Amino acid sequence: GDSFTGDLNMSDTDAYFGYVARTMDAEVFAVGAGGYGTLQELMLIERFAPTIKPDLLIVQFCENDFANNSFELESNSIVRNQKNLRPYLVDGSIVYRVSDNHWYQVLYRNSALFRFLDQRLQNAQFKRYGGYDYPSLPGSATKHAAQRQAEQTTEILLRKMIAATPTAHSHLTFQACGIKNTESTERWTRIATAAGFRTLPRISQAVARAADQGAAVFAADGAHWSNKGHEVAGRALIEWLEVQKR
Repeated sequence: GDSFTGDLNMSDTDAYFGYVARTMDAEVFAVGAGGYGTLQELMLIERFAPTIKPDLLIVQFCENDFANNSFELESNSIVRNQKNLRPYLVDGSIVYRVSDNHWYQVLYRNSALFRFLDQRLQNAQFKRYGGYDYPSLPGSATKHAAQRQAEQTTEILLRKMIAATPTAHSHLTFQACGIKNTESTERWTRIATAAGFRTLPRISQAVARAADQGAAVFAADGAHWSNKGHEVAGRALIEWLEVQKR
């Protein structure tokens, strides 16, 4: 997963997967990092699956993964420390945009002052634009074409995850953010299902219900889960897994 799984503000024990590990008779391996896209998750799976030989693969998805899987869409993002450093799948090959962003990468990796100023600029741009993207891509046709390509790339990556885990009897995915965005949820469901994954919308639905009932399920940023949010998500996942065991 991404920052919902590799949550810097959450211990492994209190994260959603931690509840699964200590509640069920299962050995759980969990990995993720803030800003990870599906390709980075696939690279981890391909590296470790031959050793772990998982019986079950669960991919935590977020609505911004579509953009994370597309250099064209992510070029419109103000988050330079992701788009300038991450790999992309281009025509079946893994590509790093080193030549396009060489000096940014050198400065970001070697200068704390540069990283500080880059973050301050990002914060200022976020306030100006009201989000992580510049106002728009030039031309709606260009944007729609990039979105379609991002969907195709995401499906390819999910299929590769299945191929990389032949020991897994089930491949599951749940969307941790954007669950109230009907369009985003439909895209995720359609693409993940086409790739061979089983979707579990109940995880974030449980968090959303808890929030509607007044539970403090979100962290201070209003997006990521608090301890309570991770607990709700973990218990919802456990309930589903327990039913499947019967």
